[in-house]
Amino acid sequence: MKNLQKRAITAFLFVGIILTAILLNKYAFVAIFGLICAGCLYEFHTLLFHGTLQKRYSRRIYGNVLLGLIPYFAIAFYLLDPAWVDYNRLFPLITIFFLFISMYYIVVLASKIEKPFLMISYALTGVFYVTIPCVLILFVSFKDGQYDYTAALGLLILTWINDTGAFLVGSAIGKRLLFERISPKKTWEGFWGGAILTILASYPIYLIFHLFPLRDWIVLAIIVVVFGTFGDLIESMFKRSFAAKDTGTILPGHGGLLDRFDSYLFLIPFAVFYILLVY
Repeated sequence: MKNLQKRAITAFLFVGIILTAILLNKYAFVAIFGLICAGCLYEFHTLLFHGTLQKRYSRRIYGNVLLGLIPYFAIAFYLLDPAWVDYNRLFPLITIFFLFISMYYIVVLASKIEKPFLMISYALTGVFYVTIPCVLILFVSFKDGQYDYTAALGLLILTWINDTGAFLVGSAIGKRLLFERISPKKTWEGFWGGAILTILASYPIYLIFHLFPLRDWIVLAIIVVVFGTFGDLIESMFKRSFAAKDTGTILPGHGGLLDRFDSYLFLIPFAVFYILLVY
């Protein structure tokens, strides 16, 4: 009971902070997702060195986090000023990012890392796993330089509903394991419980956020259910690979930021692809 209360209090405060930042203004939105990006990158790279002497690898972890944050804040500064929103300015930003990647290879070459390409693969995996979804969140939240949080917030709410529904239904009646080798607690009953609640929730989301027609919110809800579940399982696979229970301890009763955003980060590229395909 104590653990359930701790989870509920943490969730209430956590959701309140995120919603306040998103609804406040575009600068708070960029700041909160920048913190989420930084925290998830840090937990991801810390997880890669789980069970080792952290002090020995701390500089490498911070270096990889910094590399992952560069494209996020570069794109954020580009989008925050409507006068900058121009393809001719975006292309140089992307080029500069790839220059940083090339420079990272040179830095690793000059270092005394025992397995240099393993370190490079860690850094690039963090960029693709955490940074790119965060950058895509920015792109769907700024259109022609104008801030519109509805797509990002709608998908986030659907993700929370899916996670909560799957947890509650799975805890109550879950028997058939969904993927025992990777996650021994997730069940098919929980999956379908979360799926039904999420798809039903697409209707009030549509009524609140008129950004897309109802059919598109239903499709996005299905994307949340399917790829959000895959994201959760993939993060569980990472943790099992490194014998870690949670990615962090920043959220009492919930673990780390990556534990809470694994589904959202993984589904974002698929949701954005659908949005770009339709619109």
